Amino acid sequence: MQKINFLVVLGLLLALTGQAFAQEELKTMTVKLATNETYTILNFATQRPTTKVVPGSLVTLFSENPLEKECNDLSFSFTDKYSFVAEGYMLYCWQRLIHVLVPNNISGSRVELRIISQNIPSEPITAELVSHDPKIIVIDRALFYEDGLVEHQDGHLVSRARPARPGETLNVYMTGLGHPLEFVLATVGGIDVQIIDAGKAPGHYGGWGFDRVVLRVPNSITGDLPLIVSSGPLNRQIQSNRVRLFVRQPE
Repeated sequence: MQKINFLVVLGLLLALTGQAFAQEELKTMTVKLATNETYTILNFATQRPTTKVVPGSLVTLFSENPLEKECNDLSFSFTDKYSFVAEGYMLYCWQRLIHVLVPNNISGSRVELRIISQNIPSEPITAELVSHDPKIIVIDRALFYEDGLVEHQDGHLVSRARPARPGETLNVYMTGLGHPLEFVLATVGGIDVQIIDAGKAPGHYGGWGFDRVVLRVPNSITGDLPLIVSSGPLNRQIQSNRVRLFVRQPE
């Protein structure tokens, strides 16, 4: 598989969105514009409906139909509990998906999101504003597993064809680790792993709202193993989604 870049990630997420809605029935958060277009708020990393928003992270707005208007006609405002209003940055708009970067400078326990189309704001949709909600970015999904955006140090994706090796250092791309960053823990196959680094991803990925966890695979394990990352205070750790990690001994 080719090395990771943002367009590759977006293409994989678009394919996942239809699967998420076809495979589960969840109470979704939707907002209807004056132009009668309806959008559902999704977690960027999992492409599943969400009720939570993390400052400095990404959310996805999903339209049932392909967008007919120019994306430049849209803007996004976030109003926090203290009536402070900040603009969300539209990172990318593609077919049925709009990816919006949540502003860093909002606070409180809730936030109201409005989509502004042709200078007309939508009705507000209220989401829970949380300090952390870690999610590993999912790039493939089946009935019993999800594969995450995990890369080798050479930039290639970890996959069945390019598995991780015991003792190898990997990059795990996520959203919602938290700001300010607190404790980050991870397990592979239920075994604690060494965290080498955690925080905003370097370069363009960090500007896109991605987080990165650099971890070392334990020497003692092989197989198709669940990877889970947790973040937050030690007494209130929140676990991420579970993704499959391929670990094989060198042949």
